[in-house]
Parts: sequence; structure tokens; C-alpha cells
Amino acid sequence: MVDEIPSQLSKELKSDMKEIVGECTEEIFNKWIEGEIMHENFDIRKNILKLSEKEDIIKYKEYVYDRATFENHGKTVLLMKDMEHIKEKSQDMMSNSYKEFGIHNVFSKIELLGVFEKETKIKRFNYDDATPTINDATWNMILKLFRKTTKKPENKVDVIKEYVSMVNNIAKVYEGKRIKENKERKTNYTLDLDTLKTSYKLDKFNDKLRADYCYDTLTNIKFKEPKVEDIVEEDDKPEVYDLDM
Repeated sequence: MVDEIPSQLSKELKSDMKEIVGECTEEIFNKWIEGEIMHENFDIRKNILKLSEKEDIIKYKEYVYDRATFENHGKTVLLMKDMEHIKEKSQDMMSNSYKEFGIHNVFSKIELLGVFEKETKIKRFNYDDATPTINDATWNMILKLFRKTTKKPENKVDVIKEYVSMVNNIAKVYEGKRIKENKERKTNYTLDLDTLKTSYKLDKFNDKLRADYCYDTLTNIKFKEPKVEDIVEEDDKPEVYDLDM
């Protein structure tokens, strides 16, 4: 099974190859789910996701047969978790010597992302009030951990650009599109709510109580109803996407 496609190939050829590989992988999945063949990786992913019913396995089949989708799901979920949970898991990884295998890296990145958000007045997935107020020490740590070479952002546009880049380095949840506005070129970023919603729903098999999720993050992306005291007037109540209902 092909996991990576050589970078020197044209975009068109890469796309065609990915489509062919995807079709082959799904065909293998269909044989596996019907019990015609065995597949260790599918078994491992299914068990990690805690999918036991055939109907659920088929519903989330791409997360079972596609390694990249499976891995991105795990990191996407972590981006919605409470920071205390991230710090606790990070410490656990350190104490169990997983750092040398690179497993600890994602937790360190999310912790540092949290520091970046605090210093630049960004809320998770909401950079409307972003300010270029990041400390030199924090930026130097970001350069090392995220392996970046860019200079420290000096305006809101650059802060947003770096923030999106850091988030996507952890889990691909933003899409960027270049547009021309007032004769100037700029990039519009769109948060992939479908990916977030699917990962949130899928993780319910692992975390039924949602105890480790960040309430503010779920409210911000409208996965949870806002607390009553946060609503000033009934007309101001936002549309609700409470995926646990």
C-alpha cells in the first residue's frame, strides 16, 4: 500500500495516483469488513477508535483504512481539548520516555500554541482580536519546535498567518485562498468545521462524558450551547450545533 507519493511528480499525476491508491485501499477495506481478508492496521485503528459495530466502522471507514486521516483525527481532537488535559498528557509522555519517539512533540506544540494565543489575544480558532504582542522568547521557542524560519510577526495579518500555519502544522483544519481586494492580494482562511465536527462525533466512542474538552472552544465553534449568563438578549443567541444532542 502506498503511503506517500514522490514530490517530483506533477500535481495532476499525484492526484490521479492518490485516487487510484484510494480506490485500491477502499476495496481492501470492503474485503476486510466482510471478513474475507485480515488487515492488522485496520484492526489496530478500529480498536483505538473503539469502533465495535459494523455500521459505525463503515460510517467512519476513511478513518480506519487511511493512515493520514486517522492520524489527523487524533490531533484534531487534541486541538479541542482543555489545556490542563494537554499539560497532563504531556507530562505523562515525558515521564514514560516517549519523547524520543516523537510522540510527545504534538503535546508540546499545542502547549506552545496556547502560549502564542494568550500573548496575541487569540481564542482557539478565533483570531478576530489578534495583536502582534508575542514575546521574543516565545517566538524563539516556536521557531525551534515548529522548525520555522520566519521573522516574528509585526502586524495582525502576519500574526494570523503564523497562527494558521501553526495550527495546520498540528492538524490540517484551515484552508487558505488567495484573493484580490482593493487591488491588494490577501489570503482568506476558512476553518474546516466538517472535519472538526466529524472528529468530535467520532471521539464520543472514546470519551462519552466529554470531560476533557475545552468548553470555550466548543462554544466558539458552536458545538455547544453558550452558558445562559453569556446571552444578553434572546435575539443575540447564536445558532447552536450541539453535536451531543
